[in-house]
Amino acid sequence: MSLKNRCSVLTDLSLLNLARALKDEDVLIFVLLDIPETTIVTFYEESKALNQKHNAFKQQCLLHWKELRATVKDSKKLKQLDWALRESGQKEIADVVKERNSLDLQITKELFAT
Repeated sequence: MSLKNRCSVLTDLSLLNLARALKDEDVLIFVLLDIPETTIVTFYEESKALNQKHNAFKQQCLLHWKELRATVKDSKKLKQLDWALRESGQKEIADVVKERNSLDLQITKELFAT
C-alpha cells in the first residue's frame, strides 16, 4: 500500500495520540476491538512492572490492534474503531476520529488538550 493510499487517522502517530485521549483505567474499548483479554492483561502488567504511565499501555494496545488487523481494509478498521469508541462511551473521541478521517488528517495531541 502506498503512503498516499493510507488512512491518516490509522497511522501509528495518530493512534499514539488517540490513545492519550482514551479514558484511563478503562479497558472496554480494547475488548471491543477484539484484542484477546490475555494480551490486554499482559500489556497492562508489563507497563505496570516497568512503572510506565497508563498512556503507554493504551498506546501498546492500539498499535497491537492495528497489527492484528494488518490485512483488513482501512474502511473496516475505521468502522470497528468508531463502533468500539461509541460503545465504550467515548462518543466525542469517535466524532474527532470521524472528522479527521473525512479531512484526511492525522490525529494530533492538540485535538484533545483540555
